[in-house]
Amino acid sequence: MKWDKTTACECRYGDVIGRVFASADIICEDSKADYQGYAEIIARFDNGVFVHYNWNYGSCSGCDSWEALESTDDEILMEVRRTMGVLPTLGTLVRYITEFPDNSKLKQRALVWVDSQPC
Repeated sequence: MKWDKTTACECRYGDVIGRVFASADIICEDSKADYQGYAEIIARFDNGVFVHYNWNYGSCSGCDSWEALESTDDEILMEVRRTMGVLPTLGTLVRYITEFPDNSKLKQRALVWVDSQPC
């Protein structure tokens, strides 16, 4: 699915983080868009590279670190690019997600997506 069809795009900072993922195919997500929430995605870019990224946010500087730091959009983008998990191949993605906790919704959704891919 495209970024603009995800719940993550509706989350706080989704418009900023969407600049990184706008051209990617979001293969799975676990997100909650509310006054406080979270977003976690795995994306595949046109070059075949997979990326995992997650963030939490709050409604005030007491529970939102980017707000507390008065981060600009550019600073948030630099943080996203610096901390996202880059997985160069499908095999790397599979090894990576098997390390997630078994009760992880993202792990379950990612494994379903992997199983649907042609060998």
